[in-house]
Amino acid sequence: MYWQLGSYAPDRAPRLNDTVLRVADNVYPSPDGYRPVGTWTQEYSALSGTVKGAASFTSREGVTSIIAGNATNLYKAESGAWTSIGAGYSLLGNARWRFAQFGGLGIATNGSDPMQKIN
Repeated sequence: MYWQLGSYAPDRAPRLNDTVLRVADNVYPSPDGYRPVGTWTQEYSALSGTVKGAASFTSREGVTSIIAGNATNLYKAESGAWTSIGAGYSLLGNARWRFAQFGGLGIATNGSDPMQKIN
């Protein structure tokens, strides 16, 4: 069965007998309609402990890095594995890591330990 879907217009207000598509999950547009995104692949193993925050940064040279932290460590995703870039932190309760980029540096803070500079 073939269904004709309207154009993708998620911001358009709903109207009676409208033919636009407001939600299009797990697809991308193609010249003749929409195609499935495909399957997910695992790039990195899971971090130990509960992840308390993560972010990605792009250097001035255009290199993107993924940083994540749990209650005691900060990690950087490198070559298919997580490498520790800092340890000995103590996040209490529901505390989380917060990240920001400042120029070519990443800044990480959890509210209880000193801020960390990620080069």
